Amino acid sequence: MAFRVRSANRAQNEDGIHGVAMPRKQVAALIRSWTVYASLPLAGLITAPLIARALGPDGRGALAAVLQPLVVASSVAALGVPAAVAYFIGRGNEAKSLARQGYLIVTFPTILVTLFLILYSQQISAATGLSRTEVLLVWTAFLPSAYIAIRRAAFQGCRDFTTLDLERIIGTLLRVAAIAGLFIVGAGVFNFSVGYMVAGLLASAILYVRPIGRNRNMAIAPSSRSRLVELSRYSVLASAGTIAVALNSRLDQAVLPAVMPLDQLGFYAVAVAVAEVPAVIALVSVRNALSEAASEGLSSPRLKTTVVGGAIATAAGCGALAVSSGYLVPYVFGGDYAPAVQMTQILLAATVFGYFANTCSAILQGIGRPGLASCGQLLGAFVTVVLIVCLSSTTEMSGAIAASIAVIAQAASMMFCVCALLNIRRAERAE
Repeated sequence: MAFRVRSANRAQNEDGIHGVAMPRKQVAALIRSWTVYASLPLAGLITAPLIARALGPDGRGALAAVLQPLVVASSVAALGVPAAVAYFIGRGNEAKSLARQGYLIVTFPTILVTLFLILYSQQISAATGLSRTEVLLVWTAFLPSAYIAIRRAAFQGCRDFTTLDLERIIGTLLRVAAIAGLFIVGAGVFNFSVGYMVAGLLASAILYVRPIGRNRNMAIAPSSRSRLVELSRYSVLASAGTIAVALNSRLDQAVLPAVMPLDQLGFYAVAVAVAEVPAVIALVSVRNALSEAASEGLSSPRLKTTVVGGAIATAAGCGALAVSSGYLVPYVFGGDYAPAVQMTQILLAATVFGYFANTCSAILQGIGRPGLASCGQLLGAFVTVVLIVCLSSTTEMSGAIAASIAVIAQAASMMFCVCALLNIRRAERAE
């Protein structure tokens, strides 16, 4: 079922600015968000070498093995509800009541995922050398993740990007402080895991200190029971896509501890840290594209500015890192991490494909096609799973092979989502 979007205000934005001034104003807002969001991966270039030098390749691989499953787990527990909340707020529904209904929906999947993590902790304990109790203590930070994501989506739906940017910068500063302190005292894998997760939770507190504002487009009465049904239906349709996004970007690191030596996983984790620096552009584009598509449809000048500007910035960043990584990675992380250079260069191609895949998927969700958006992301996840299973059974899995799998998966997802949007756009023009 397609959820149709009505454009209520295409001729004029909320500030009454017409014509070219609107995209120009949005460019300034995009640059601000890019700067704030870039702070986390750029800080990662400061903290990642500290972690790499403190733990060594094996320890760095163990840290990735502990933290990465939580990304997938959080996406599964959220069940697409954050995307649904942002969508319906963009359609004119009252934000606070939608958020409360979202909390209700995610409670059961959060319980189920928690039970799965308890079982999976034994596998991670055996692969990393940490005790099962230590793994579970770190993973307790997962429990509020779905509720935090919904709160974040409420601000996104209201287009209160200032609060979201503030959370990002606070989280960056706290993580830098925590990791630098742990490096100085000579902490181990468990302590770095705890420091990383606690810093993120503390930063999310800003979402609850600042109240959710009034939806600028609100035209519908506060959510009723029928709205809860619509919210649930959209969430289920969108969940496959949001879960698949996490699978595309993190499944390799979540399951590779079972099929890859820890030193290779450590090299791969470093390569991911570098290759994800330009991916910050996609984070901002996805966030803004979903809201703009839900509010104004495919013809929105804001949407075009977001997509084109993000594509140029992503390509430029990836190109610069691809050229400099041969010098940058060994110098910053140490000579032991020279094998990560090739993996970094391969993953930068995946970052470019991933930008288009994730942004187009967000647009599909925003125009009321969550099921179609899910198909594109599920295709990438399916390719990832099939290639990991097939290749790990026939050859020794390496970081370069895993990086190549990521490129193929993101390219497949991109092609599907782009073709789907082009077909929808062509159909709209034909009407």
